[in-house]
This record gives sequence, C-alpha cells and structure tokens, in this order.
Amino acid sequence: MRTSASALWTALLIVPLALVITVIGMGAAVLFPDIASDQAFPKVITEVLPPLLGGLVLAALLSAFMSSDDTTLLSASTILVVDIVGRSRPSFNQERALYLTRWGVVLLGLVSTALALYLGEILSAVLFAFTVFTAGVILPVIAGFFKQRLGVTPLGALVAIAGGGSLGVISKLWSLKYLDVGAMVLCGVLLFAVSFIDGRRKSRRLDGGVSI
Repeated sequence: MRTSASALWTALLIVPLALVITVIGMGAAVLFPDIASDQAFPKVITEVLPPLLGGLVLAALLSAFMSSDDTTLLSASTILVVDIVGRSRPSFNQERALYLTRWGVVLLGLVSTALALYLGEILSAVLFAFTVFTAGVILPVIAGFFKQRLGVTPLGALVAIAGGGSLGVISKLWSLKYLDVGAMVLCGVLLFAVSFIDGRRKSRRLDGGVSI
C-alpha cells in the first residue's frame, strides 16, 4: 500500500514539471518558428535567458543528465546480474555479482553510446527509450501492484518485459509502423499466459510435495 501511494505521489509531482517543459517548447515554437524540435530548449537558453542564468541552467541540465545516467546504468546492470543471471545461478556470491555488475555497467554504457550515435538526436533517443519502456515495462509494473489478484508471477513479468521490449526495439530500429502497439499487446499476452503456466506448474509441484 505504501509503495502504491509513493508511486502515485511521485507521478503527481512529475506532472507540473512536464507542463513546464511543454510550455517552454510551445514558447520556442512561437519565438523561433523554423527551429528543429530537438533544438528548442537549447535555443531558448542561449537566446532568451541572460548569459549567467543560461550557464547555470546548462550546468544544472548537465548534472541532471550525469546523475540520471549513472543511476540508470547501475540499476540496469544490477537487474541484469541479480534478477536474470543470478536466477539461473543461485550459487552466485557477492564478489562475483559485484564483478559482473561493474562490467555490466561498461557493456550497457557502450551499447547506450552506440544507440545515441545511431539515433543522432535527443528527441529521437527519448522517443526510442519511451517506446521500449511503454512496450515492455508499463504493463508488468502496473500488474505487479495487483499481482495476487491477477495471478502475475515474476517469470511472467520477466518474459513480458523481454518480449515486448525487444519487439519495441525492432519497431523503432526498422521504423515499422504500429508495431510498437503490437509490442504492447504481445507484452500483455506474454505476461498473463506465462504467469498462468508458471502458476499452474508451481501449484502442481506443491500438490506433488503434499501427496508425497
């Protein structure tokens, strides 16, 4: 219950910030009609704000990017090592997990850099990330709040994230129209289908243990 309340309050706090960014973008469209969408914010900073204030805003943006990037890379690497690799190898010790997590940060950083260079624009990179997030993560996260009622299992969520997210990546890399919607549908199907099969398998295992 506390987790649900904290998630709700976090979402409510993000809404005003999202509106501020939208207003800045709308103002940039009025002041600079021919500007590219990914250059709107930098243009407002350099052309509208005073030099000192603009420098402070750029420094704040850079620090926010760096803070978000290292947290995201570390979280992704930890999830990869602990929740994916670690499940297949229960004998993992902490030293081994720490070693693999460090190299996971390096590997994910290289992959992220390659994607950023391939996409070229900040807006394209953000849309790419949101497509993958929407296709593979949103449904499992929401269902996780009601996992007892919906019968969702960790294996079902993991398969749904992998399947939906992978199809979302394919839809963006090859610019396949409406495939991102199909990726979200696939995520939902995998989530409940695999959870149902996994739940039945676990219940049979428990019944077999009781009968013995």
